[in-house]
Amino acid sequence: MNRNMIKINFLNTGTCGAGKTRLVQELKKRQLNNFIVYDFDDCGVPDGADVTWRKKATRNWLKTLKESNSKGYHTILCGGSVPPEVLECPEYEESLNIHFGFIKINH
Repeated sequence: MNRNMIKINFLNTGTCGAGKTRLVQELKKRQLNNFIVYDFDDCGVPDGADVTWRKKATRNWLKTLKESNSKGYHTILCGGSVPPEVLECPEYEESLNIHFGFIKINH
């Protein structure tokens, strides 16, 4: 594994029921080389989770992404990330090379 290679971090978000958790399950089954796949909800979602909780969780996830990158891994994080909140987060750095995706379903 080349730790000096530029790392890529994909943050995929979407509405409830759009398939984020299913995407995590499928990606984990594929065991992608040099990627770690995370579900935003893996940190535990308390009853009454609000914007304050989500912003704190976002800060923690960005720390996790940095740590994974420092070990040579790219990451995929699916869940409750809100792009403007990520970009405004004190832990955000352009060097994280974050790419956002949005999962949309049509009824």
